[in-house]
Amino acid sequence: MTHAASLRRLMSSPAPPSESDVRARAERAAGWAGAGSQATVWWGWTPAAGGGWSVEVVVVRDGRIGRASGEAGDDDALRACVEAAAAAAADGPEGLAALPQPTPGRTHDGYDPAVLRLGDEPRRAGLAKVAIASAAGGTVFEQRTFVAVGVPGGEVAAVSVAGAEASARDAGAPADDGPAAAAPDDIAGDLPAVLGPQAVAAVLDRLRPLFGRPGALPQGRRVAAACISLSESPRFAATLPRSYDVHGTPRQPVPLIQDGVAHRTVSAETGHAVRAGHADAEPQHLVLVGGGAASEAELLAPIARGLYLPSLDRALLVEDGRATRAVAADSLQIDPLAVLAGAQALTARQRTIPTAGDARTVGATVCPALRTGGGVRLSG
Repeated sequence: MTHAASLRRLMSSPAPPSESDVRARAERAAGWAGAGSQATVWWGWTPAAGGGWSVEVVVVRDGRIGRASGEAGDDDALRACVEAAAAAAADGPEGLAALPQPTPGRTHDGYDPAVLRLGDEPRRAGLAKVAIASAAGGTVFEQRTFVAVGVPGGEVAAVSVAGAEASARDAGAPADDGPAAAAPDDIAGDLPAVLGPQAVAAVLDRLRPLFGRPGALPQGRRVAAACISLSESPRFAATLPRSYDVHGTPRQPVPLIQDGVAHRTVSAETGHAVRAGHADAEPQHLVLVGGGAASEAELLAPIARGLYLPSLDRALLVEDGRATRAVAADSLQIDPLAVLAGAQALTARQRTIPTAGDARTVGATVCPALRTGGGVRLSG
């Protein structure tokens, strides 16, 4: 986009509301909902749809949860959502006996209004201003932006357009390795493999639910190689930072695996609730510490026969330390914990891989590439 086009786009973009306006709408809705309730109001914008108001109201009545969501363009819409949530609580599911009180936490720099210049370009991006208010009087606010850019095997993301585009340039383009073919019979079975950042993020995504379930991993025991240190880090410099969970509880950094040893899990108490009114928790800002390898080529070098996985949907045969030709990825079997247990080396460079979601909810995994001796199997 040229400078002139960017300027025209910015001038014609909807002006985001003020923090006080977002807070006021959330507080009105929570007040109308009454004791034992909270309201989340946000103004969200995407390149394709433009901007608009939304609300979610959660009501707790006698241990049952009522929830309703909808547009929040005016007070009539807010009241309609409040009434629907109250009605739903009469026979809603059981949940928390009481909603946590929103508590002010640390602010972050994850907001760049220049994202509004994007127009209707075919990329995933957004801006959100969010307030969570309790009927008891507490209110918290944050604002977030993100831009995701497509790269081989997935996306990379940043808070700003410039940051996302720089990450995409760094990711580069894949070699032209031709159409995928059946792998030679002599490399079927468990194989050493190098996983690019997109593949590593997908492996960690499969493990994400375990880190929100106490007892799913044996705390204090080794579950991965000593080179694996994984944390939930919602304020990490390279992530898409976030201050609060769905209850308005401040998100805390939590060490999950330290030097290969399972350490802690996240919870609603650490600011990682994923459903308002319930205790379900999950990490959404995973950070895997990098290692000492300068590049993926350095990781490939020791492998005589194995695989290179730029993503879990794409596989290349590795021969004498080089990725040579594509093989059919539909015969791959991945054991996520075994991948971490077999990890041998990681690149120093990390990539920011966004999760699904809009600007209000999107998370990220920040991870390097790694070489592993386990967890990757190619069926014959």
